[in-house]
Amino acid sequence: MNKKIALVTGGTSGIGKSIVEALLNEDYRVIINYIDKKQAEEFKKEQKNSDYDLIQADITNRKQVEDMKAFVQDKFHKIYLLVNNAGIMIDKTCNKMSYKEFDNVIDVNLKGTFNVTKEMLPLIEDDGRIINISSISGVYGQFGQTNYASSKAGVIAFTKSLAKETARRGITVNAIAPGIIDTDITRNIDKEILEKLKKQIPLGKLGNPIDIANAVVFLASDKAGYITRHTLHVDGGLTF
Repeated sequence: MNKKIALVTGGTSGIGKSIVEALLNEDYRVIINYIDKKQAEEFKKEQKNSDYDLIQADITNRKQVEDMKAFVQDKFHKIYLLVNNAGIMIDKTCNKMSYKEFDNVIDVNLKGTFNVTKEMLPLIEDDGRIINISSISGVYGQFGQTNYASSKAGVIAFTKSLAKETARRGITVNAIAPGIIDTDITRNIDKEILEKLKKQIPLGKLGNPIDIANAVVFLASDKAGYITRHTLHVDGGLTF
């Protein structure tokens, strides 16, 4: 198989889905990790490009991640690109947040990124790519997001440290910090609040998931071969 192989976690909806579709358009063979069966079925119905594999795994479950690695290794032996995209949000002020709500977000967003990376790292080709989806919340913090901001800040620190470890193999490791992106989550925000948020963005509009996908395509390309340990802000100037 001459195509580059990519693994994208949380790849059947939102930003992850756009990343998958962009990589398919770039002629990758994409392994798509998912957890929600209904989303996976909807994804299959929508796709004209069939050059992908779907694999269900809860990235917080080490055994399931190990099984996902075995699937990838048996079918493809090696991958070129790992995109750690899967994540969740449970927003509440620290005072109202339960221990479980804090732990769940850390477990998926940070520990899940570790679990997948640890298992897949031996399968990544020399001179391959790892791209972690963080958030501007992990850079600047956000009201009601002590759990989410902590997890995404951890992803950035994880990225920086891992990049030093993988450099000897030529594997670059970068993070992307999206701003306010037009997804199902933002569509549920009160319209008045959403308009106020838009006014804070110098470009005056929300980002599109394809904006994040395009950044992934660039960081995975040969043109970004000398970029590593970097966090790319894709936020319309919000953190300018």
